Amino acid sequence: MSIKETTQRLCLNESDYIMYADGRKVALIHMAYGYLPEHFPSEKEWNIRYDMERSKTILSPNIRLSLSGTKKIQQVLAKPGVIERFLPGQTEKIALLRSTFTGLWGLEEDNDEIRACPKKYVMKAQLGAGKGNYFDDQMANMLSRMSVKERGAYILQQKIWPVVAKNYMKRPFEKPTLEDIVSEVGIYGTFIGNQENGGKVLWNRVEGYLVRSKAHNVNQGGVSEGGGVVDSLILFPENELKY
Repeated sequence: MSIKETTQRLCLNESDYIMYADGRKVALIHMAYGYLPEHFPSEKEWNIRYDMERSKTILSPNIRLSLSGTKKIQQVLAKPGVIERFLPGQTEKIALLRSTFTGLWGLEEDNDEIRACPKKYVMKAQLGAGKGNYFDDQMANMLSRMSVKERGAYILQQKIWPVVAKNYMKRPFEKPTLEDIVSEVGIYGTFIGNQENGGKVLWNRVEGYLVRSKAHNVNQGGVSEGGGVVDSLILFPENELKY
């Protein structure tokens, strides 16, 4: 159902915090919409979202997971000492986790090095799906026009240089073309936890993956925007990798 429909059909019982839809108990809510402020045009939509968080219903995702995926929160998580709060005393796990990070910084302060070497970085807004990313001279020009307050809505990420491979790109109503491509792998997982008594992990499993590929010389590579395509993996030993 749409978010507007949830305001009419969902109801939270304030005595036991069980959510009901058309009089029936709701065990799980999957949010396929509602990731942007404009998805909530009135207080009714905000209130029902708040009730979802207060309820005993399993949310996928809940507000904590949604916020953890935003660029500004990722910037904070990359700061020294932050991951340590969540994994106290687990030095090896922290080092392994940090090895997957790329450089992330805020833009609240001016930085001449960024404008001098823009090709090293990507400027990203909170938006996902490849939107709100700025590269090279476009990024440098934006920084020169933005106030300190405006820059605070973005983060700076060290540019990643993935391995270039040959592959066929197949788009609707077009012939397949052999191109130099780069790929991004996303891992699907399922996680269920209990927030009571300090929190407990009940279920945590890897369920699959998604690969998105784009031409190596394309910056904006979102599949929905037509810049990229859905792909699959072929795994082989590292010693067979040829650059």
